[in-house]
Amino acid sequence: MKGSGPWIAGAVLILLVCIAAGCTSFTTTKTSDFDQTKGSSGSPGAGSTGTTPAETTGNSSAGWPISMQSPYDVAIDRSGNIYVTQHLDTGAPHNSVWKFRPDGSLITTWGPHGDEPGQLLTPNGIAVSPDGSVYVADSQNSRIVKYTSSGGYITEWGSEGTGPGQFKDPENIAAAPDGSVYVEDKDNARIEQFSSSGTFMAAWDGKWAGSGYDGHDKGFDWENGGGGGIAVGPEGSVYVADTYNLRVVKYSHSGAFITQWGTGADSANMGNDVFYCPYGIAVSPEGSVVYIDDIYGAVNKIDAFASSGGPIIKQLVSQDPHQDESSWGIAAGSDGSVYAADQENNQIQKFSSTASRP
Repeated sequence: MKGSGPWIAGAVLILLVCIAAGCTSFTTTKTSDFDQTKGSSGSPGAGSTGTTPAETTGNSSAGWPISMQSPYDVAIDRSGNIYVTQHLDTGAPHNSVWKFRPDGSLITTWGPHGDEPGQLLTPNGIAVSPDGSVYVADSQNSRIVKYTSSGGYITEWGSEGTGPGQFKDPENIAAAPDGSVYVEDKDNARIEQFSSSGTFMAAWDGKWAGSGYDGHDKGFDWENGGGGGIAVGPEGSVYVADTYNLRVVKYSHSGAFITQWGTGADSANMGNDVFYCPYGIAVSPEGSVVYIDDIYGAVNKIDAFASSGGPIIKQLVSQDPHQDESSWGIAAGSDGSVYAADQENNQIQKFSSTASRP
């Protein structure tokens, strides 16, 4: 979800729940399903270990005085630091990007609310390039903003429109190993590719000689307001969660169609590659596993596939009724963990990726 404004029409509600194999959350003002002790005077307090009603265990870090508001996306750098975008109501004083250590303790925040250089309005996707640069899809400002790893403003590019290098609601973003940047230009129903400095390189609309669920072959079905996540593998392949076509599409680095997988599902049919609402997507650092955040009735699941598609090889899921999270962006860490931005509870969930499909 986005923080305010036109995002509401067509937004897809995703409920994320933790796996019993091990889930860690770090929160701000809201006490999570794990016990939490807050620090004082802005200092992190000591975390504690707790057990959810579903016997999920993990450590929660302490809170801090600045409240995270509706985290949208998450990215991981090579050192394991975690970057989170949060949505802001108009006039909210909070910063838009949060940087955490691997243990969940806060390092810094940046990106105050506004339209001046370095400021952000409804920041959505976030990505970290191999050199540590941080890119944010600044949706309401119709631009991409580039920062240093500590939040120093570097540059920005984009404006509202339909031409090359322009955007209509840029929602998700990914950084490639060669430094290029891919942007999901949602309302233009296309992917745009840029150099690391913002020079326009290419665009494609996802149309190809093939069809998705119910024969949708027009390309990305984002006209209905359901743009999905985007991720890049270490060899440069681009993966797109085509939400309303209920599929994942894999492209070459230049936009050539490689393959797709996924079909629609109902409550009686959840097979090896069927989706209800695929949105968040991440690729493991070595490129062998693609993770998809997908709603499944009242239970959200993160499915893991081989990079070539095919049947589910892992599934991170819990049917704990006490969990009520809604997530969008996910990221995969070098240690095999999967992180999810939990909007409902204003926190980040960390999953072990060792669970197998039940």
